Amino acid sequence: MARKRKEEGGVVGKPTPRTLLTQSLIDSAVKEYGEANIVSMERFFDSIYGLPLTGNLPLQYVTGLSVVPMERVYNLVGTWGTMKSTLAWYFAKIYVDNGGVVVWLDTEHKSNPVIVRLMLGVAKEVADGAVLQQKIKTLDELLGALQKYASWYDEQVPDKDIPLMILVDSLGAVTSEEAVDKMKKDGSAGDVGFGAAHNARNLTEQMRAFVPTHVATKPMTLVMTNHQKGAIDGNRPAHLPPATTEGGGAGKDFAATCTLEMKKMGKDESTKSEDRTRIMIKTKKASLTKTGKSVQVVMITGRDKDTGEDYSFFDWDAALCELLAGDTFERAIVKEIVTIVKANATKYSCSTLGLKDVHPRVIGKAIHDNPEMVTALQNMMRIDCVRYFDYGKK
Repeated sequence: MARKRKEEGGVVGKPTPRTLLTQSLIDSAVKEYGEANIVSMERFFDSIYGLPLTGNLPLQYVTGLSVVPMERVYNLVGTWGTMKSTLAWYFAKIYVDNGGVVVWLDTEHKSNPVIVRLMLGVAKEVADGAVLQQKIKTLDELLGALQKYASWYDEQVPDKDIPLMILVDSLGAVTSEEAVDKMKKDGSAGDVGFGAAHNARNLTEQMRAFVPTHVATKPMTLVMTNHQKGAIDGNRPAHLPPATTEGGGAGKDFAATCTLEMKKMGKDESTKSEDRTRIMIKTKKASLTKTGKSVQVVMITGRDKDTGEDYSFFDWDAALCELLAGDTFERAIVKEIVTIVKANATKYSCSTLGLKDVHPRVIGKAIHDNPEMVTALQNMMRIDCVRYFDYGKK
């Protein structure tokens, strides 16, 4: 005879509802392992949150999210001069604009203060109150600093109501104390692996402990720039041995939420008063979206002829127009929302918005300023519109 089970309430013969059983399981697990380690599936599906990427559908498309996610790691990789640090400062500005704090672990000591200030878009006094810079010389110093600032946050912000970004710029510029001492003594650290694989392994092992212990428990984004290894002889025929590669940190990778690969596509010399560099941003690795998505954006730096003020910005509006007018999406789907055609080499027209022969920036801005159109495009691009950081009420 099958054993009869008793449901809560005293009814004999009916199985225990699965919801009650699951709740009992959760209660038991919380009691044994602590509430922080146990989540319901409802909480799990709602676990992604962050600071809003307002006015930037191109970057939302590449990352698959409407926010800069917290409790996550972003890795920006690419060869020299691909604007990795500049994009990192774009993320930093989002933190500053939302009342957050930025810890900048500076390993290269080469950032241009003017560009950093312009990318932050704030007065020097505001940056002084929001950004800390620490110069880092070795891998050991970097690992120690990460632990120090994570512990400082736990002590000083117990309610976790202030967002924190840690920017490491860059991983490829640090190595071990042993290598530094060897370099000082002998002028070379080749035999101890100056930037070699064992340092990458050391970093990976440390990060496997640091990320879940600290990053994944705070309203924090860890952003790291990382030089990519590049072929010195890139034109070598395929039947010959692989080309020699220059030094870099491409092997220093550790479960990043998103790895964005950046590549310089060339400079636009048409405007002498501005420096215009086109960059391709591609999703190389991702846990929250599919890989291989890419967008091109122009980085513009110049000086206003009337005010004499310097300026520097990514032209995300123009990037959106070019993205939607390109071959990335099914044209029929795009046309249901917005119809964009290229008028000539530099002008675009959009019948949906009533714009004809205008700069792509004009069309992109008009779309970004239209909430209904933004929502429709987010759905088409499969952008996950998750919740914003709610200052301690997560």
